[in-house]
Amino acid sequence: MERGLESDQCFYFDPDKIAEAGAALKRRENDVSAYPNPDLAIEIDLSPSLVDRPAIYAALGVSEVWRFNGRSLRVERLTETGVYALADRSRWLNVDASEILAWITAEDAHDRGAWARRLRDWTRGRAG
Repeated sequence: MERGLESDQCFYFDPDKIAEAGAALKRRENDVSAYPNPDLAIEIDLSPSLVDRPAIYAALGVSEVWRFNGRSLRVERLTETGVYALADRSRWLNVDASEILAWITAEDAHDRGAWARRLRDWTRGRAG
């Protein structure tokens, strides 16, 4: 927890967290402690990490992590015992790992903005 980390992308889905993050943004907070921990973190790990990232995410209470290693994607959910378990589908979005993999590989993986726009467009299409 004291070390922290930064995901490649992260999202809030819990309405209270969305409101809290929005208020911090409105105040132009620069202190990370003013923001809640995300509900979903996305990791693009093309090389093995020297840091136990799952343990840090678990300590932060991030309920779901998507991990992409350059070839495959894993959806992992935080269990009641505080460890991540492989899941077939996202808890937050009604999508399975193969759909997510298609989003990530559809464009250059380094274009995070394009990926985030594609995800937002997809979620808006599902909400309507």
